[in-house]
Amino acid sequence: MNIYTSATTINTDLRVLPMLSGSTVDPWFQFGVPAELAISIALLIAGLLQLLTVSGLWFGRKYSYYMALILPVVILAVNLTYALLTYSAPESLGLRDSTQWSYVVSGVFWVAIYWNYLRKPRVKAYLKVGLDPGPKQVPAAMSSSAPS
Repeated sequence: MNIYTSATTINTDLRVLPMLSGSTVDPWFQFGVPAELAISIALLIAGLLQLLTVSGLWFGRKYSYYMALILPVVILAVNLTYALLTYSAPESLGLRDSTQWSYVVSGVFWVAIYWNYLRKPRVKAYLKVGLDPGPKQVPAAMSSSAPS
């Protein structure tokens, strides 16, 4: 979903960018469209990293544990930034949409779910993270005193 939405928004923003220099365009768009483009690129990258993370989680790769902890927080921050961007627009433009805040609220919910699940001992064991290697064993030949 993030990938499709981001790609669509990037495509639209790239088509609109050349039109921003016109005098009939509200000045907010000269800031808003490039900002939305940057946010959409960040969300597209996060979406692609999610695919890599899901694959890693499926196959029990250690790297995916850390990515699965970090990516939801990054996506939440991106969604919060986008919501703040739309609310920075003048009301007369009609861009303010309360559904943007639902992404932020649901993002907080999902971050809590992911973090709770990923920190369970069985999940960490499957992904081979946080394992206590136990005390190091010193070979008997190295631990004995030098012959007298």
